Amino acid sequence: MKLIVLTATAAALIAAPTPSAACNPDAGCGGVSAEELARDRAETRRLNREQKRYVDQRDARYARGWAAQERYERALDDYEGQMARWREAVRRCEAGDWNYCGF
Repeated sequence: MKLIVLTATAAALIAAPTPSAACNPDAGCGGVSAEELARDRAETRRLNREQKRYVDQRDARYARGWAAQERYERALDDYEGQMARWREAVRRCEAGDWNYCGF
């Protein structure tokens, strides 16, 4: 049983990905050609542009949602104001002020 556990552990350690050293183009990248570095930089720029496009679209969707929320809140405030005025009119009508009875 111990042999199986040790073998499985060793296999996991061997198969585990190991971090690679970072490449500093100014200090030389040891074995990485200028062409490979240029391709890497181009791919990084492409991925950054793609991510920026995604974030801009997401933010635009959020902004539409915020605008809709603000319109809803304004409409709700208007409705609550109208209801408060109506309730006051009903109260005054029931109190005998016929100007508020709608006749």
